[in-house]
Amino acid sequence: MKPEVNEILTGVLGAVMTDIAPHLPGGYSQGSMSMIALLMIFAAQEYDRAADVRARENAAMRALFADVTGKGAGAVPDPDLRARLQKAANEADESLKVSVLNASNSTLKELLIELHMLAEESDAPWAKAADEMIWALLAEFTAARHLDIPAM
Repeated sequence: MKPEVNEILTGVLGAVMTDIAPHLPGGYSQGSMSMIALLMIFAAQEYDRAADVRARENAAMRALFADVTGKGAGAVPDPDLRARLQKAANEADESLKVSVLNASNSTLKELLIELHMLAEESDAPWAKAADEMIWALLAEFTAARHLDIPAM
């Protein structure tokens, strides 16, 4: 899951307006309030780390692209993809605004998926190494976006 603060807060507002206010007494409202509290915790976690996580992911993907395309003519045999990877490797994030980082992150992940598909279809040495690096990156990305559910 890739939660965004604005989506979480919008969901909380919707729950307050439609679920909690009309049903304040009783067990249902208590359950709704618990859910809202959990969403607020998630929003706080995401807010604190959002730019850092995205900037680190973007840098890691660019480093991987530079590594894979820097291995010579044998690596990434598709010239169009190789050129796009090299271009992406040399770019930098324009801003630390989460919306800008998200846009870069999305574009870079599309390239990562394309590279991963090519690597998984190839028996070339560069492809095996790229596949392993991509899986390692994906594991790091998942861990960095983990949300903690506190004991209630």
